[in-house]
Amino acid sequence: MLNPNSINLNFYQSAKEDNELLNEAGAFYLQAIENADGVPFQLIFGQEIGEGYYPNNGGGMKDLLGISPGDLTEKTFYDLVEEIIPLTPDIPSNLYVARELFKEGHLKSYKADLRIKTPQGKGKWIRESLLPLKDKLNNNKVIGAFGIFYDITHLKNNYSSHHDSEDSQKLKASFLRNVSHEIRTPLHAIVGISSLIGDPGQPPEQLEEFKDILVKSSDHLLEVITNIIEMSKIEAGLINVCNEPINVTYLLNDIFNQFIKSAKSKSINLKLELPESEELIILKTDKIKLTQILQNIIGNALKFSQGGEVVFGIEKLDNNAVFFVSDDGPGIHDDHQEKIFDSFYQVENSITHHDGGIGLGLSISKAYIEILGGRISLSSKPGKGSCFRFSLPI
Repeated sequence: MLNPNSINLNFYQSAKEDNELLNEAGAFYLQAIENADGVPFQLIFGQEIGEGYYPNNGGGMKDLLGISPGDLTEKTFYDLVEEIIPLTPDIPSNLYVARELFKEGHLKSYKADLRIKTPQGKGKWIRESLLPLKDKLNNNKVIGAFGIFYDITHLKNNYSSHHDSEDSQKLKASFLRNVSHEIRTPLHAIVGISSLIGDPGQPPEQLEEFKDILVKSSDHLLEVITNIIEMSKIEAGLINVCNEPINVTYLLNDIFNQFIKSAKSKSINLKLELPESEELIILKTDKIKLTQILQNIIGNALKFSQGGEVVFGIEKLDNNAVFFVSDDGPGIHDDHQEKIFDSFYQVENSITHHDGGIGLGLSISKAYIEILGGRISLSSKPGKGSCFRFSLPI
């Protein structure tokens, strides 16, 4: 017969191990934010506005603000600020008023661009994003904030020096909002779960659900950061190509198996079409980049489709392998088709808007295809779906 004390001991040991894993994951995400040029911090409010302090700061705080972490207080930070541009209409432009509303719980989040001058006299623009830190033992009273600083000086300088068009400004602002959202969303999950997974009162099935959320949040954040890094490497010309012979049939079948489960979850009929000839298509190219191209395009087709079919495959045309991905999704208007491969571009005011993302997948795919010696094209009509085709030399 099982010993109940043994069961409890095993359960507490499991919860302890889960908590240790979560702490390691939390440290990873803080490092990931810093690798993405963000500076994470924690602010604890004082009795009065301006009397708070920063107990935990990212390693880049001194470089960003020109103040050593041990000398940084809420007051010294306020003294740096010269101008505030709120990014949502509910946020006041007065820093003290905004902090008071945030502290009283009237603002669920805070996001603004701040023009500062460091103690060394250097002018900078930073973006401050805050989420409330609450005391669960005191009626969820807001006692501080979790936040991230981003240095956006180069973006502001680019706007003024190059006189970007209104569309370009909106595009970059949208990108920054999306990046902030896409990074913050999985971090919300991590922060929320951290207060629950170590609780010995949680049943095993609840812990399994927490682990599932942790894995999904990890994958999503890793994808966002990877895309940002890859786009930066592409623009800097630092992409290396490693060509090798590839059995395309095997590769496409592997990709089909990767996506079939998510397709079924959306009632989408995912189909793989291969040439009728039994001749194997051997392509000498970069397998990793070809895989990412197909994953980006097929992933978009599934994301933006509500039922119907998504069909992908390959055709042999002269000395080229022609890949195609078609869907029954909302389609893309002619006005957007030339811009759809631009970095950070997303079709607004459509069914796709709520599906998230930062608008880099297609631009990365196009860059990879051209690096591998190919070309990509799109045919689409609103309400009729889309078909992407790209060719690579055999």
